[in-house]
Amino acid sequence: MPRPEEGGGRGAGGREAAQAQGQHQDPPVAPVQPRLGPSRDEPRVFGLDKFNGDNFAEWSFKMENIFDHYDLLEVMEGTEKRPENDPEKSPWVRKSAQGYLLLGQALGSSQIRHIKPFQREPAKGPKAWAALKGVHAPATAAVAVVLERQMAAL
Repeated sequence: MPRPEEGGGRGAGGREAAQAQGQHQDPPVAPVQPRLGPSRDEPRVFGLDKFNGDNFAEWSFKMENIFDHYDLLEVMEGTEKRPENDPEKSPWVRKSAQGYLLLGQALGSSQIRHIKPFQREPAKGPKAWAALKGVHAPATAAVAVVLERQMAAL
């Protein structure tokens, strides 16, 4: 069997030798285009399951960690307020938009409706996060109260 350096391999020299001998060559492979992010149908993003209405307490804890990692938590929680007379392209508005993007990517299709109304607002991130918490956190808080009462009764 010829070695690649002798013209029998598939390297550049091997291709030239194959062409000279009239042998068939594999067609060139088109490069794979990278995707910009996960699709809405993928079940996981950022290493966590997309939220579809179950286990909000655990999912929101993980989302808060993601917001914190990207230095967005204070904006998303509303503790860092938008400055007065803040221009549309300010750092605060960009953080709000980044938080909204991360939140939208981490939601399953059934939950998008809760945040979609805020899509065009400068404060879209904190408003969407508050709306989602308003829908799902009350049940979580009620469960916590019941558990506290049960623990106190022990």
